[in-house]
Amino acid sequence: MRLTLDNLLKKCVQSSSGLDIVNMPSQMCCLAEMLAFSNNCVKAIQQGKLANYKQDLQKQLESYTQFDNKGDGLLFSKVKALILDIIHNIQVADDLLND
Repeated sequence: MRLTLDNLLKKCVQSSSGLDIVNMPSQMCCLAEMLAFSNNCVKAIQQGKLANYKQDLQKQLESYTQFDNKGDGLLFSKVKALILDIIHNIQVADDLLND
C-alpha cells in the first residue's frame, strides 16, 4: 500500500500536464497541491514576490471554482477539497504578507 501511495504521489508531482483530478485519488491531489504550495511559497518569499504568488493562488482558486464536474459527485468532492486547501493557502500567504 505504501509503495502504491508513493508511486501515485510521484505521478502527481512529476506530471508535466498538471494535476489529474479525474484519475487520481483526492488525498494525492491535495498532498501534491500542498507540496507545490510549500515549494512555491518558499521561492516567492526568497525572491520577494509573495504578493505575486498570492495572486497566482487566487487565479488557481478561480479555476477550481469554475471546474465543470459534469454532475459527478466524486469529482465534485475532490474539487471541493482542493478549493478548501487553496483558500487556506491564500490565507497563509496573506498572513505572511501582513506580518
